[in-house]
Amino acid sequence: MAHNKKISMFFHMLKGAFFRRRTRLVIVLLSITIASSMVSGMSTLYADINSKMEKELRTYGANMIITKTGKKQISLGQTEAIKKYFKKDKLVGFSPYLFGNVDLGEDRFIAVGIDLNNFKKVNPYIKLALKGGSYRLNDKELLIGKNVSINTGLAPGDIAKIKENREVLKLKVSGVIESGGVEDDQVFIKTAELQKLSGLNSSADVIYVSYIGKQNTLQSIAKKINASHPSLEAKIITKISKSEGSILQKITSLVWLVVLVIFISTILCVAATLMSMIFERKKEIGLKKSLGASNTDILFEYISEGSALGFIGGILGWLLGNVLAQFMSESIFNSAITIRLFTLPLTMFISLVIAGVSSIFPARLAFNIEPAVVLKDE
Repeated sequence: MAHNKKISMFFHMLKGAFFRRRTRLVIVLLSITIASSMVSGMSTLYADINSKMEKELRTYGANMIITKTGKKQISLGQTEAIKKYFKKDKLVGFSPYLFGNVDLGEDRFIAVGIDLNNFKKVNPYIKLALKGGSYRLNDKELLIGKNVSINTGLAPGDIAKIKENREVLKLKVSGVIESGGVEDDQVFIKTAELQKLSGLNSSADVIYVSYIGKQNTLQSIAKKINASHPSLEAKIITKISKSEGSILQKITSLVWLVVLVIFISTILCVAATLMSMIFERKKEIGLKKSLGASNTDILFEYISEGSALGFIGGILGWLLGNVLAQFMSESIFNSAITIRLFTLPLTMFISLVIAGVSSIFPARLAFNIEPAVVLKDE
Protein backbone atom coordinates (compact mmCIF):
# COMPACT_ATOMS: atom_id res chain seq x y z
CA MET A 1 0.00 0.00 0.00
CA ALA A 2 2.80 2.39 0.90
CA HIS A 3 4.60 1.41 -2.30
CA ASN A 4 1.49 2.32 -4.37
CA LYS A 5 1.23 5.68 -2.61
CA LYS A 6 4.88 6.36 -3.39
CA ILE A 7 4.33 5.62 -7.08
CA SER A 8 1.18 7.75 -7.13
CA MET A 9 3.07 10.64 -5.48
CA PHE A 10 5.91 10.28 -8.00
CA PHE A 11 3.57 10.63 -11.00
CA HIS A 12 1.79 13.52 -9.30
CA MET A 13 5.13 15.32 -8.90
CA LEU A 14 6.04 14.53 -12.49
CA LYS A 15 2.75 15.95 -13.74
CA GLY A 16 3.22 19.06 -11.59
CA ALA A 17 6.73 19.60 -12.93
CA PHE A 18 5.43 19.55 -16.51
CA PHE A 19 2.57 21.96 -15.94
CA ARG A 20 4.50 24.46 -13.81
CA ARG A 21 7.30 24.85 -16.38
CA ARG A 22 5.41 24.43 -19.62
CA THR A 23 7.39 26.99 -21.63
CA ARG A 24 10.83 25.51 -21.00
CA LEU A 25 9.62 21.94 -21.37
CA VAL A 26 7.97 22.81 -24.69
CA ILE A 27 11.39 24.08 -25.87
CA VAL A 28 12.96 20.79 -24.77
CA LEU A 29 10.20 18.77 -26.45
CA LEU A 30 10.57 20.72 -29.70
CA SER A 31 14.34 20.21 -29.66
CA ILE A 32 13.97 16.45 -29.19
CA THR A 33 11.19 16.27 -31.81
CA ILE A 34 13.27 18.11 -34.41
CA ALA A 35 16.33 15.94 -33.73
CA SER A 36 14.21 12.77 -33.86
CA SER A 37 12.54 13.85 -37.09
CA MET A 38 15.94 14.35 -38.72
CA VAL A 39 17.13 10.93 -37.53
CA SER A 40 13.88 9.32 -38.71
CA GLY A 41 13.89 11.16 -42.05
CA MET A 42 17.56 10.49 -42.76
CA SER A 43 17.24 6.82 -41.74
CA THR A 44 14.18 6.29 -43.93
CA LEU A 45 15.81 8.07 -46.84
CA TYR A 46 19.07 6.20 -46.30
CA ALA A 47 17.24 2.86 -46.46
CA ASP A 48 16.12 3.68 -50.02
CA ILE A 49 18.96 5.93 -51.13
CA ASN A 50 21.26 3.18 -52.41
CA SER A 51 18.66 1.67 -54.74
CA LYS A 52 17.37 5.07 -55.83
CA MET A 53 20.85 6.48 -56.43
CA GLU A 54 21.91 3.36 -58.32
CA LYS A 55 18.90 3.82 -60.61
CA GLU A 56 19.67 7.51 -61.06
CA LEU A 57 23.34 6.76 -61.82
CA ARG A 58 22.34 4.41 -64.61
CA THR A 59 21.98 7.58 -66.71
CA TYR A 60 25.78 7.33 -67.02
CA GLY A 61 25.22 4.41 -69.38
CA ALA A 62 26.47 0.83 -69.41
CA ASN A 63 28.65 -0.40 -66.54
CA MET A 64 29.69 -3.76 -68.06
CA ILE A 65 30.93 -4.82 -71.47
CA ILE A 66 31.15 -8.37 -72.84
CA THR A 67 33.44 -8.99 -75.81
CA LYS A 68 34.73 -11.96 -77.78
CA THR A 69 38.30 -13.20 -77.12
CA GLY A 70 38.88 -14.59 -80.61
CA LYS A 71 37.67 -14.00 -84.13
CA LYS A 72 34.46 -15.93 -83.60
CA GLN A 73 31.47 -13.69 -82.95
CA ILE A 74 28.94 -14.05 -80.14
CA SER A 75 26.16 -16.44 -81.10
CA LEU A 76 22.47 -16.01 -80.33
CA GLY A 77 22.65 -18.96 -77.90
CA GLN A 78 25.51 -17.33 -76.00
CA THR A 79 23.64 -14.04 -75.87
CA GLU A 80 20.60 -15.69 -74.31
CA ALA A 81 22.77 -17.68 -71.87
CA ILE A 82 24.64 -14.57 -70.73
CA LYS A 83 21.43 -12.66 -70.09
CA LYS A 84 20.37 -15.27 -67.49
CA TYR A 85 23.23 -14.20 -65.21
CA PHE A 86 21.47 -10.87 -64.57
CA LYS A 87 18.39 -10.48 -62.34
CA LYS A 88 15.48 -9.14 -64.37
CA ASP A 89 14.46 -6.55 -61.78
CA LYS A 90 18.02 -5.15 -61.70
CA LEU A 91 18.71 -5.26 -65.44
CA VAL A 92 18.24 -1.79 -66.96
CA GLY A 93 19.59 -2.54 -70.44
CA PHE A 94 21.17 -5.44 -72.34
CA SER A 95 22.24 -4.36 -75.80
CA PRO A 96 24.13 -6.60 -78.29
CA TYR A 97 26.07 -4.72 -81.00
CA LEU A 98 26.85 -6.32 -84.36
CA PHE A 99 29.50 -4.42 -86.35
CA GLY A 100 30.03 -4.19 -90.10
CA ASN A 101 31.60 -1.84 -92.65
CA VAL A 102 29.38 -0.25 -95.28
CA ASP A 103 29.69 2.26 -98.09
CA LEU A 104 27.51 5.31 -97.77
CA GLY A 105 27.98 7.70 -100.67
CA GLU A 106 31.70 7.97 -101.35
CA ASP A 107 32.79 7.16 -97.79
CA ARG A 108 33.01 3.99 -95.73
CA PHE A 109 31.54 3.90 -92.25
CA ILE A 110 31.08 1.49 -89.38
CA ALA A 111 27.52 0.15 -89.31
CA VAL A 112 26.12 -1.06 -86.01
CA GLY A 113 23.26 -3.53 -85.87
CA ILE A 114 21.15 -2.86 -82.77
CA ASP A 115 17.80 -3.23 -81.11
CA LEU A 116 16.96 0.45 -80.57
CA ASN A 117 14.95 -0.05 -77.39
CA ASN A 118 17.90 -1.71 -75.62
CA PHE A 119 20.37 0.69 -77.25
CA LYS A 120 18.58 3.63 -75.63
CA LYS A 121 18.71 1.96 -72.22
CA VAL A 122 22.49 1.58 -72.24
CA ASN A 123 23.03 4.98 -73.87
CA PRO A 124 20.48 7.28 -72.18
CA TYR A 125 22.64 10.35 -72.82
CA ILE A 126 22.38 10.15 -76.65
CA LYS A 127 20.10 12.78 -78.18
CA LEU A 128 18.91 14.00 -81.54
CA ALA A 129 21.35 16.41 -83.15
CA LEU A 130 18.99 17.89 -85.76
CA LYS A 131 15.38 18.99 -85.60
CA GLY A 132 12.87 17.37 -87.86
CA GLY A 133 14.04 13.82 -87.17
CA SER A 134 12.87 11.04 -84.87
CA TYR A 135 14.81 8.81 -82.51
CA ARG A 136 13.32 5.62 -83.95
CA LEU A 137 14.42 2.66 -86.04
CA ASN A 138 11.63 0.99 -87.97
CA ASP A 139 12.02 -1.35 -90.90
CA LYS A 140 13.83 0.25 -93.85
CA GLU A 141 15.13 3.06 -91.64
CA LEU A 142 18.51 4.02 -90.21
CA LEU A 143 19.99 6.44 -87.73
CA ILE A 144 23.23 8.24 -88.50
CA GLY A 145 25.74 10.00 -86.29
CA LYS A 146 26.25 13.75 -86.43
CA ASN A 147 29.61 13.51 -88.22
CA VAL A 148 28.19 11.05 -90.77
CA SER A 149 25.47 13.58 -91.56
CA ILE A 150 28.07 16.32 -92.02
CA ASN A 151 30.30 14.18 -94.29
CA THR A 152 27.50 12.80 -96.48
CA GLY A 153 25.06 15.71 -96.42
CA LEU A 154 22.25 13.38 -95.36
CA ALA A 155 19.45 14.77 -93.22
CA PRO A 156 16.28 13.32 -91.65
CA GLY A 157 13.88 12.15 -94.35
CA ASP A 158 16.58 11.51 -97.02
CA ILE A 159 17.02 8.11 -98.65
CA ALA A 160 20.46 6.57 -98.08
CA LYS A 161 21.97 3.83 -100.25
CA ILE A 162 24.08 1.47 -98.17
CA LYS A 163 26.37 -0.95 -99.99
CA GLU A 164 28.27 -4.02 -98.78
CA ASN A 165 29.29 -7.21 -100.60
CA ARG A 166 27.35 -6.12 -103.69
CA GLU A 167 24.23 -5.89 -101.59
CA VAL A 168 22.45 -2.55 -101.66
CA LEU A 169 19.89 -1.35 -99.17
CA LYS A 170 17.79 1.77 -99.57
CA LEU A 171 16.95 3.11 -96.13
CA LYS A 172 15.30 6.27 -94.94
CA VAL A 173 17.23 8.45 -92.47
CA SER A 174 14.89 8.66 -89.47
CA GLY A 175 17.18 10.90 -87.43
CA VAL A 176 20.66 12.24 -86.73
CA ILE A 177 22.02 11.44 -83.25
CA GLU A 178 24.76 12.99 -81.14
CA SER A 179 26.68 11.54 -78.20
CA GLY A 180 30.03 13.33 -78.30
CA GLY A 181 31.66 9.91 -78.72
CA VAL A 182 32.26 7.25 -81.37
CA GLU A 183 28.53 7.03 -82.09
CA ASP A 184 28.78 10.35 -83.99
CA ASP A 185 30.82 8.54 -86.67
CA GLN A 186 28.61 5.48 -86.99
CA VAL A 187 25.50 4.30 -88.83
CA PHE A 188 22.81 2.40 -86.93
CA ILE A 189 20.40 -0.09 -88.45
CA LYS A 190 18.42 -3.05 -87.21
CA THR A 191 20.52 -6.13 -86.50
CA ALA A 192 18.50 -8.21 -88.98
CA GLU A 193 19.14 -5.66 -91.75
CA LEU A 194 22.91 -5.71 -91.11
CA GLN A 195 22.93 -9.53 -91.05
CA LYS A 196 21.17 -9.55 -94.41
CA LEU A 197 23.51 -6.92 -95.88
CA SER A 198 26.75 -8.49 -94.62
CA GLY A 199 25.78 -12.14 -94.76
CA LEU A 200 26.39 -12.57 -91.02
CA ASN A 201 24.56 -15.13 -88.87
CA SER A 202 26.01 -14.13 -85.51
CA SER A 203 24.15 -12.19 -82.84
CA ALA A 204 26.82 -9.69 -81.75
CA ASP A 205 30.45 -8.63 -81.56
CA VAL A 206 30.02 -6.96 -78.21
CA ILE A 207 27.30 -6.67 -75.56
CA TYR A 208 26.81 -3.60 -73.38
CA VAL A 209 25.02 -4.08 -70.06
CA SER A 210 23.50 -1.53 -67.70
CA TYR A 211 22.86 -3.23 -64.36
CA ILE A 212 21.84 -1.94 -60.94
CA GLY A 213 24.40 -3.26 -58.47
CA LYS A 214 27.54 -2.46 -56.54
CA GLN A 215 31.00 -3.05 -57.99
CA ASN A 216 31.54 -6.33 -56.12
CA THR A 217 28.21 -7.65 -57.48
CA LEU A 218 29.26 -6.80 -61.04
CA GLN A 219 32.67 -8.40 -60.49
CA SER A 220 31.01 -11.60 -59.29
CA ILE A 221 28.78 -11.78 -62.37
CA ALA A 222 31.73 -11.06 -64.67
CA LYS A 223 33.74 -13.92 -63.09
CA LYS A 224 30.86 -16.36 -63.59
CA ILE A 225 30.48 -15.39 -67.25
CA ASN A 226 34.23 -15.69 -67.89
CA ALA A 227 34.37 -19.10 -66.19
CA SER A 228 31.39 -20.47 -68.12
CA HIS A 229 32.23 -18.94 -71.51
CA PRO A 230 36.01 -19.08 -72.22
CA SER A 231 35.49 -17.52 -75.67
CA LEU A 232 34.06 -14.37 -74.04
CA GLU A 233 35.42 -11.73 -71.71
CA ALA A 234 33.13 -9.79 -69.36
CA LYS A 235 34.65 -6.60 -67.95
CA ILE A 236 33.35 -3.89 -65.66
CA ILE A 237 33.55 -0.37 -67.03
CA THR A 238 35.54 0.69 -63.98
CA LYS A 239 35.43 4.43 -64.57
CA ILE A 240 31.65 4.45 -64.26
CA SER A 241 31.45 1.76 -61.56
CA LYS A 242 34.05 3.43 -59.31
CA SER A 243 32.42 6.84 -59.76
CA GLU A 244 29.07 5.41 -58.66
CA GLY A 245 30.62 3.76 -55.59
CA SER A 246 32.42 6.96 -54.64
CA ILE A 247 29.25 9.06 -54.94
CA LEU A 248 27.20 6.63 -52.83
CA GLN A 249 29.92 6.45 -50.16
CA LYS A 250 30.13 10.24 -49.93
CA ILE A 251 26.36 10.58 -49.65
CA THR A 252 26.25 7.92 -46.91
CA SER A 253 29.03 9.65 -44.97
CA LEU A 254 27.27 13.00 -45.30
CA VAL A 255 23.98 11.58 -44.01
CA TRP A 256 25.56 10.16 -40.86
CA LEU A 257 27.67 13.28 -40.30
CA VAL A 258 24.50 15.39 -40.33
CA VAL A 259 22.82 12.99 -37.89
CA LEU A 260 25.85 13.13 -35.55
CA VAL A 261 25.96 16.94 -35.59
CA ILE A 262 22.21 17.13 -34.86
CA PHE A 263 22.58 14.55 -32.06
CA ILE A 264 25.35 16.47 -30.28
CA SER A 265 23.74 19.88 -30.81
CA THR A 266 20.41 18.68 -29.40
CA ILE A 267 22.03 17.20 -26.30
CA LEU A 268 23.78 20.53 -25.61
CA CYS A 269 20.58 22.50 -26.22
CA VAL A 270 18.39 20.26 -24.03
CA ALA A 271 21.02 20.03 -21.28
CA ALA A 272 21.38 23.84 -21.20
CA THR A 273 17.60 24.28 -20.90
CA LEU A 274 17.29 21.68 -18.14
CA MET A 275 20.22 23.16 -16.21
CA SER A 276 18.56 26.57 -16.24
CA MET A 277 15.51 24.90 -14.70
CA ILE A 278 17.68 23.58 -11.85
CA PHE A 279 18.33 27.14 -10.67
CA GLU A 280 14.57 27.79 -10.70
CA ARG A 281 13.96 24.62 -8.67
CA LYS A 282 16.74 24.97 -6.08
CA LYS A 283 14.35 25.51 -3.18
CA GLU A 284 12.12 22.65 -4.34
CA ILE A 285 15.13 20.32 -4.54
CA GLY A 286 16.42 21.53 -1.16
CA LEU A 287 13.02 20.84 0.40
CA LYS A 288 12.94 17.31 -1.06
CA LYS A 289 16.42 16.61 0.30
CA SER A 290 15.47 17.93 3.72
CA LEU A 291 12.51 15.53 3.71
CA GLY A 292 14.82 12.59 2.99
CA ALA A 293 15.20 12.42 -0.80
CA SER A 294 18.55 10.95 -1.82
CA ASN A 295 20.69 11.87 -4.82
CA THR A 296 19.50 8.65 -6.47
CA ASP A 297 15.88 9.80 -6.04
CA ILE A 298 16.73 13.18 -7.59
CA LEU A 299 18.53 11.50 -10.50
CA PHE A 300 15.63 9.12 -11.08
CA GLU A 301 13.16 12.01 -11.10
CA TYR A 302 15.11 14.01 -13.68
CA ILE A 303 15.77 11.03 -15.92
CA SER A 304 12.06 10.13 -15.72
CA GLU A 305 11.09 13.64 -16.77
CA GLY A 306 13.58 13.53 -19.61
CA SER A 307 12.48 10.04 -20.68
CA ALA A 308 8.84 11.12 -20.82
CA LEU A 309 9.80 14.03 -23.06
CA GLY A 310 12.05 11.72 -25.09
CA PHE A 311 9.21 9.24 -25.62
CA ILE A 312 6.73 11.91 -26.77
CA GLY A 313 9.39 13.64 -28.89
CA GLY A 314 10.41 10.30 -30.45
CA ILE A 315 6.85 9.51 -31.57
CA LEU A 316 6.28 13.01 -32.95
CA GLY A 317 9.75 13.03 -34.55
CA TRP A 318 9.17 9.69 -36.28
CA LEU A 319 5.91 10.90 -37.81
CA LEU A 320 7.42 14.23 -38.86
CA GLY A 321 10.54 12.47 -40.19
CA ASN A 322 8.51 10.28 -42.53
CA VAL A 323 6.81 13.37 -43.93
CA LEU A 324 10.24 14.96 -44.39
CA ALA A 325 11.67 11.84 -46.08
CA GLN A 326 8.67 11.68 -48.43
CA PHE A 327 9.12 15.32 -49.41
CA MET A 328 12.87 14.90 -50.00
CA SER A 329 12.38 11.73 -52.06
CA GLU A 330 9.78 13.32 -54.31
CA SER A 331 11.89 16.47 -54.70
CA ILE A 332 15.16 14.65 -55.50
CA PHE A 333 14.08 11.35 -57.10
CA ASN A 334 10.52 12.15 -58.26
CA SER A 335 9.27 9.00 -56.54
CA ALA A 336 7.56 8.06 -53.29
CA ILE A 337 9.49 6.44 -50.46
CA THR A 338 8.61 3.32 -48.50
CA ILE A 339 7.92 3.88 -44.79
CA ARG A 340 10.35 1.70 -42.84
CA LEU A 341 8.99 0.48 -39.49
CA PHE A 342 12.48 -0.36 -38.24
CA THR A 343 13.17 3.39 -38.05
CA LEU A 344 10.56 3.75 -35.24
CA PRO A 345 12.54 1.86 -32.55
CA LEU A 346 15.74 3.50 -33.84
CA THR A 347 14.19 6.97 -33.55
CA MET A 348 12.76 6.18 -30.11
CA PHE A 349 16.15 4.92 -28.91
CA ILE A 350 17.94 8.06 -30.15
CA SER A 351 15.37 10.41 -28.61
CA LEU A 352 15.51 8.57 -25.26
CA VAL A 353 19.32 8.67 -25.30
CA ILE A 354 19.24 12.42 -26.02
CA ALA A 355 16.77 13.00 -23.19
CA GLY A 356 18.57 10.67 -20.77
CA VAL A 357 22.07 12.00 -21.39
CA SER A 358 20.82 15.60 -21.27
CA SER A 359 19.17 14.94 -17.88
CA ILE A 360 22.39 13.68 -16.27
CA PHE A 361 24.12 17.08 -16.37
CA PRO A 362 21.39 19.03 -14.51
CA ALA A 363 20.95 16.13 -12.08
CA ARG A 364 24.63 16.40 -11.14
CA LEU A 365 24.07 20.08 -10.37
CA ALA A 366 21.15 19.09 -8.17
CA PHE A 367 23.41 16.76 -6.19
CA ASN A 368 25.43 19.76 -4.99
CA ILE A 369 22.46 21.71 -3.66
CA GLU A 370 22.59 22.02 0.14
CA PRO A 371 19.12 22.26 1.80
CA ALA A 372 20.44 24.43 4.64
CA VAL A 373 21.80 27.02 2.20
CA VAL A 374 18.78 27.31 -0.12
CA LEU A 375 16.18 27.17 2.66
CA LYS A 376 17.85 29.47 5.22
CA ASP A 377 15.58 32.43 4.40
CA GLU A 378 12.38 30.37 4.44
